Amino acid sequence: MRLAPQMDQRTMAEAFSYPGIDPRSWVSMAIVETVQAEDENPVEFDDDDGQVYVNCVLKPSNIPCRARLGGAFAGPGEGFYSPFVGGEEVLLAIPEGDVKAGAVVLARLNNGYDGFPQGSVAGKDANTNTFTFMRSRPAITIESGASVMLRSASMGAMLQLAGTGNVTLRDGAADVLQISPDVFGYQNGEGTVVMQIDQNAMRYTLAVGKALVTLSGDTAQANPQSVIQVPSTLTLAAAGATMNNAVEHVISTEAVANILEAWGAAISIAISATPAAAAAVAFQPAAIAAAITVATSQTLNALIAGSIAVGFAGATAKPVGVPGLGQRRPSIGSVGVLTG
Repeated sequence: MRLAPQMDQRTMAEAFSYPGIDPRSWVSMAIVETVQAEDENPVEFDDDDGQVYVNCVLKPSNIPCRARLGGAFAGPGEGFYSPFVGGEEVLLAIPEGDVKAGAVVLARLNNGYDGFPQGSVAGKDANTNTFTFMRSRPAITIESGASVMLRSASMGAMLQLAGTGNVTLRDGAADVLQISPDVFGYQNGEGTVVMQIDQNAMRYTLAVGKALVTLSGDTAQANPQSVIQVPSTLTLAAAGATMNNAVEHVISTEAVANILEAWGAAISIAISATPAAAAAVAFQPAAIAAAITVATSQTLNALIAGSIAVGFAGATAKPVGVPGLGQRRPSIGSVGVLTG
């Protein structure tokens, strides 16, 4: 006897199924559940599952659904997240077409409730379809277990946060600013301008062309000297008529020699006329001021300059200063002060 084939409900459903007859929904629009109380939250952070769940309502069926969050990436201790607000529109994937099997938030959509940015984003019109942007209502935190870099492919400018703790900022001309636990420094692309603060050695260095300034604050270092070196004239001045008034005035040996030479020249010219005229020139403030003015622009006599150089080469100890008044007699070979 031949038995009739057995047919169960699944077989019957498969036999009669065609597009439109299957009531299951595999993809659905949904609205993030609107909370009623202030202490309610449409999002659940489940430590045991290691998941973020978003409570939604499917549309148009109005079936409640608890959906997992599908992020841009995920991994051990990794995630991409932006806060949800009740009423937002999302797109859900529903495995097996059954909400009991779980659902996943695939995308978040702009709508009348959550409108696309209109007008300005960072000073640019967001509705021109000409640039990429990311705009968020809450604060944005980007954290990496290694390093983070933002770089312009066209110009090479970049910002790098290294895993070692160093911060490097470089512009399109290769000028670099670097911050680290040890050093704060800047250098231009040509290397002609360098500024560095060495926190370990307690030393500040500034080099601009051939000019160099080094300030050392730690005498225990191998090279604790502080240096000011310039290829041209160095002027130290206090500005203001009522502030920072100088107690003592500093002038270089060369400048004094130049003034005396200019003053002597003026006296010599007067002597050629009459001795009385020479005396008048020698002791007139106007004549002295004129000699100082001339001395600022003329070249020092080579013979005098050579004598000064010899004097500095044979430096001697500076005399002891007058008690209570500080050191009042600058001289060649002053201890602690090098000029030349």
